[in-house]
Amino acid sequence: MFFRGSSRRILAYAEPVDMRKGFHGLIGLARNVLHEDALSGDVYIFINRARTILRGLWWDRTGWCVLSKRLERARFELRTSDTKQELTERELELLLDGVLTKVGAKHVHR
Repeated sequence: MFFRGSSRRILAYAEPVDMRKGFHGLIGLARNVLHEDALSGDVYIFINRARTILRGLWWDRTGWCVLSKRLERARFELRTSDTKQELTERELELLLDGVLTKVGAKHVHR
């Protein structure tokens, strides 16, 4: 992954997010809804209602970064109904590679 070897946490927000939100909207979700320090360097993952678009947001010491991925045939699914869940780097990597469409105990292999 592009931030391999770092001690960043990867936090996924389980509620659907309007993907028209830009940097400021996603930063607001990280701060006000997830109650996290958005400048910590942690990675925040957001998924749209249709579960076809994933956005990652993080601060890299010099500015904000946003990664976006759209699936054509599968859907992103998180393993819990908790509002916030921590992912491992491997789980995020598998999601982004399209290998898994479901993270956690019950994986759907593609």
